[in-house]
Amino acid sequence: MKGLALCVLYIGFSGTLKGNNSLLIILSIVIGGVIGELIDIDRTIAALGDKIESKFKEKESRISQGFVASSLLFV
Repeated sequence: MKGLALCVLYIGFSGTLKGNNSLLIILSIVIGGVIGELIDIDRTIAALGDKIESKFKEKESRISQGFVASSLLFV
């Protein structure tokens, strides 16, 4: 759903910026979303974040949440 929302935003911005191949970008986002769901990348990154957080034995540490959010944002 978030990928489709990004597509809508892109189409809106592409009207003001002369962009080509809008369909290619939309298909890339959809294919990336499907592949991400198939390999369950969110669970894998969360498990890695939990492993990193366990090394820092603090009571209310949010290292795992920050790691997952930043990884999904930049990857």
